[in-house]
Amino acid sequence: MDDNVLQNLDKEKLATIIEQLVRGVAAAAIAHTIQEEWGHAQALSRGALERELTSLRLSIRDCGLGNKQSEPSTIPDDGLQLSPLARFTRLAQFQATRIDRLHKKELAQGKPLPALGQAIRDYANILLGLQQMRFDRGVDKYNRIKVTSREQQAAEESRKALDNQHIYNAVAVLEDIFKKRSILPEKT
Repeated sequence: MDDNVLQNLDKEKLATIIEQLVRGVAAAAIAHTIQEEWGHAQALSRGALERELTSLRLSIRDCGLGNKQSEPSTIPDDGLQLSPLARFTRLAQFQATRIDRLHKKELAQGKPLPALGQAIRDYANILLGLQQMRFDRGVDKYNRIKVTSREQQAAEESRKALDNQHIYNAVAVLEDIFKKRSILPEKT
């Protein structure tokens, strides 16, 4: 996806988009305006443009520019009244605050707190889940390493070699059992 689609718009149109995002206008409606009325971003699919707008909305909110009360109160596409992504983000913030409090308590006591270690592990799991949800919802771009066909072929050959080694070991064990029990193979 072209990262500069929104940046290539003139300042007035970009300001209009930002104002609509802050007011809570649906990303689908803004995408419709950009593509149908203004004739921009024709190379992008509607869904990709909506994800880009959603990402911009979250960036605006993270910067503190958005009004929390102006967020859309519509039911998300998944039919839930509460946005799971928003709740998961809130949970991560709560856990970060909890870690800070436990760390201050640990410093005051001068000894390690097992609860702090568990809170950190829980926070790490929350962050992993949150990032996965953001990838799945299209809020964040997929920036993981992509395996080349050569690397994939090498991995498959390695797996096949390992499978063959397991088969060889199983046959060797079976032959050893046959020898110990004096079982001779039938001759054909």
